[in-house]
Formats: sequence, C-alpha cells, structure tokens
Amino acid sequence: AGEVWFDDFAVYELGGADVTTFDGLPVESNVSVASRESGTIYQTQAGLTLGYHWGEGAVSALQVNDRELADATVPSGFLVRDVAKDSDFYGFTGGKCLPLQLELSAEITAHADHIRISGQIGDLSGVDRAITLVFALPVDATGWMWHDDVRHSRTIRPKQEYINGTDIGTGAMGTMSLYPWAVITDDTAGLAIGLDMDLPGQYRIGYNAGTRQLFIAY
Repeated sequence: AGEVWFDDFAVYELGGADVTTFDGLPVESNVSVASRESGTIYQTQAGLTLGYHWGEGAVSALQVNDRELADATVPSGFLVRDVAKDSDFYGFTGGKCLPLQLELSAEITAHADHIRISGQIGDLSGVDRAITLVFALPVDATGWMWHDDVRHSRTIRPKQEYINGTDIGTGAMGTMSLYPWAVITDDTAGLAIGLDMDLPGQYRIGYNAGTRQLFIAY
C-alpha cells in the first residue's frame, strides 16, 4: 500500500468565488480528479449501485435504477481532518493518509435493500488524536428535497448545508444529528445514509450543496 497523499481528493481552505463551508470551514475543492473509469461494483436488489475505486479511494459510480448520479468532479469516499491541528481534509490512498498519519481498513458489502460500509481507522503517530472522519457520496442534488423528518422537507438551495441536528457541546461542530439517517429525493430517485445504532458515536448526517456531497461525519 502506498503512503502517499492523494492530492486529487483533498479539500483545501482557500479563498475565491467558489468557496463554500463544510464542517464549519471555508473550503474549496480541487476538481482535477483522477480517472474513475473503473472500480468495484456493489449492487442491491432494489436498484442501487455503488462503484468504489479502492486504489483512488473514491466513488466511481452511484446509480439508482440505472440513473447515474455520481459527480466525478466532487471529492468522495473517505475524507479525514485532524481537528485538533485545524488541518485540511485529506483522502486515503491504499488505506493510508500520510499527511495525518492515519490508516483505514474498510469493507463494502451489498445486501438486498442497502449497501453497508464498515471499517476502522487507526493512528500511526503514537499520540492521541481528535479527528473527523467523513464518508461522502458525490451527487449534485441542488433542487432536490432535503427531508428533516417524515413531516418536514426543504428544497435544496445552492451553497447551503442541510443537517437536522441538536447542540450537544462536543465534537468539531458541537452538534449531533437528531436521527440516525438522512434522506434526499427528487421526482425519480432517492438516496439515504444511515448508521448502525449498535456502534455508539457522535455523528452528523447531511447534504452540502456547496461541495455537492451527501455525507456522514463521525
């Protein structure tokens, strides 16, 4: 496994007209991405397809009933930030993030009605860490509906972040999602991210229209 910073999928804190906010930071993504023509394909019986390129550490396909939703210019897959050091976000190559001295072992499995992603992240530096780990799906859902709950929804507007959360005073943002899942829909498709409640943790699930990511952050 190569211990190289995968520069194409880092998110930088920069200035400029395209700056948006993610995880409370002003960020601007590098859209010069590597090829995503190949990847391991995972399919459900319900019409969901996820392609994941393990070498590049990125989502290579995202389909609902053969409709391609993945935006190849968007950073995706696992992204990580050292909050204590106020670092940028970085991706993983070969399971390692050299700039932050972290390693990741992950597994993706397809089931009848969902795709499960699980794994562990570990430290390589020998010191205690305070990090945020994100898994992001790259989809431009501007104009779709964000569902706060079963009764309330909002139209997704450009450059806005949508999270139904509550203040708990800990973590990078001090917030935690009220529910263990989040949903976005348009007239023909819907996507949801949820988590395993048997594994406790502080998490945020949301959609960021500025970075074009449906994400879960631990």
